[in-house]
Amino acid sequence: MKKNYFKFYINLSSVLKASKIFHLFLITFLISSTSFAQSISSFTPSNACINSSASVIITGTNFTGATAVNFNGIAATYTIDSNTQITAILPATATNGTISVTTPSGTGTSADPFTVNPLPTASAGGTQTICSNATATVSGASSTNGTISWSENGAGSITA
Repeated sequence: MKKNYFKFYINLSSVLKASKIFHLFLITFLISSTSFAQSISSFTPSNACINSSASVIITGTNFTGATAVNFNGIAATYTIDSNTQITAILPATATNGTISVTTPSGTGTSADPFTVNPLPTASAGGTQTICSNATATVSGASSTNGTISWSENGAGSITA
């Protein structure tokens, strides 16, 4: 009975050449398939009044293809101005917290919080009825989240 033996001879230089080609392919693949996550470097303004629909300019990197912008988890409408800038509209129900931008690569979050200020209010006190050319004294005036600045409409005057 005759036995068949197979002998394999490996040419060392062919193996090294194939190995170099494989490594070059692997490195090229990894570099080309890596998506760099976006980051937020700043935003302006740093605060706005609630329900003001303020425009907030967000700057950073890799914003192209953004799929969401959130203020402390509340979705905002936005426009991608460039790969490094987004203009977002402060949502009416936004609260204090970070801003985040989501792209297919992941989510980047601001290091600093955005501050949502309550709306200022002013009260001139109780209701008064007066006759023409008479005087009225305002008492009990108060304000919250701001300062009162009185002005007249042109039909009267204000004396401090």
